[in-house]
Amino acid sequence: MNSLYDTYASSSIQVFLSDMPRAEAERLFERRLLLGPDDGDSVSEFLDELGEIRDRPRFRVPHTMLDSLGRTVAGSARTVSARFGASGPDRTRA
Repeated sequence: MNSLYDTYASSSIQVFLSDMPRAEAERLFERRLLLGPDDGDSVSEFLDELGEIRDRPRFRVPHTMLDSLGRTVAGSARTVSARFGASGPDRTRA
C-alpha cells in the first residue's frame, strides 16, 4: 500500500483495508507492512469490525439536493479557509 501512513489506525488506510480481500489484508499484518495488532486474534477482530462498518447502509444524497449541498459545502470551505488566512475569488454560482 503506497501511503505515507503505515498504521492501521489511519482512516485513509482503513478505507483501503475495508475494500481489499480479507486474506490480502491479513498478509499485510503478517508481513508487518502495517503497524497494528500483534496477534492473529486482534487482527481478526479488527478486520471483522471493518467489515461491519463497510456493510452498514450508506446515506445517499438525492440528486435534486446536490447543487444546494454543493453550494453549502463550498461556502463552509471558504469560511474555514478565510479563518486560516486564505484569500481568493468567490466562486459561488448565482
